[in-house]
Amino acid sequence: MRTPSPADPFPNALRFDDLREGRTLGPVAHHVTAEMIRRYAESTGDTHPDYAGPAPLAHPAMATIFSTRLMGRVGIDRPGGGIHAKHEYEFLAPLRAGQTVTTTGRVVSKELRRGRRYVVYETLTVDESGRAIARCRVTQIMSL
Repeated sequence: MRTPSPADPFPNALRFDDLREGRTLGPVAHHVTAEMIRRYAESTGDTHPDYAGPAPLAHPAMATIFSTRLMGRVGIDRPGGGIHAKHEYEFLAPLRAGQTVTTTGRVVSKELRRGRRYVVYETLTVDESGRAIARCRVTQIMSL
């Protein structure tokens, strides 16, 4: 861990030079609540009746927040200036209120292209039984 300084506002940030292919990220667990589902549906403007009521289903895309939060958790800062170059999601099973899901990830590859630092990550979110809820593959251009 780096020591905070005015010159380095993100001492715990993942940096290109620190990453290695195969590095694991997480796990990070999230308990899904009806309130989370309601707020997500409100933010998207989607009023489908499945997203309301006492035991709602979540919009499939709600699973994306778990993969993106993985990068900002477990002692890792999220530095400014990074760019998501590509995002791929596969939604595999319904997400429901009351579930606790766990997301893990790994660094698939890293390379310099045209002077830019590209990193590819994959994540998997599973429910309590180990059933896959969502897979994600992100290509990011890192600023650090």
